[in-house]
Amino acid sequence: MKLSLKGMSIIVSSGDAGTASSEQDCLGSSKNVFVPGALTGCPYITIVGATQLPDGVEPGGAETATMQPFSPGGGFSNINAAPDYQANALATYFSQYDPGYKFYNTTNGTIPNNGGIYNRSGRGYPDVSAVGLHGVVIVKGNGTTLGGGTSMSAPIFAGLINRIINERITAGKMGPLGFLNPTLYQNPDMFNDIISGDEHLGTR
Repeated sequence: MKLSLKGMSIIVSSGDAGTASSEQDCLGSSKNVFVPGALTGCPYITIVGATQLPDGVEPGGAETATMQPFSPGGGFSNINAAPDYQANALATYFSQYDPGYKFYNTTNGTIPNNGGIYNRSGRGYPDVSAVGLHGVVIVKGNGTTLGGGTSMSAPIFAGLINRIINERITAGKMGPLGFLNPTLYQNPDMFNDIISGDEHLGTR
């Protein structure tokens, strides 16, 4: 929060372990209770997931969440409640795309033993996504290769934000944008809604 007030935009990848985290597998005896990473549940950070262009779909076509060889991180915080800026987006998600999983409600990290597998009242993530598969990586002295992951999509999104900042400076406006999330959620028409794909990795 303090960094945002200083004009910094904090952008973090959602991870490549689906509803689990890079630190641990999903929780519960069935290993199916969502477990966000240390940063992904923070409401003051912009979390970036990953998409892919399915085989046979032309550039500019509908993308999906990546499913193989990794699942972008996604889920709900067990500690932080959903912030006000997410209210409309989450209401739309649950009314139109509710996965039907049993859920629980908590804000202190304590997971009730009611059979629920995610915190419906928690901060949802990712906030945005960018292409994260089949990216061309140029390795100095070693040619090119293909790469992927949210460690690819997050820098792509950060690059877009940097471009916006540079354009603002050129136009004589203040450069830094600071905390991005409220503005992103107030302008959903700027984005394509990703409604296919899933975060199945990390669960059993």
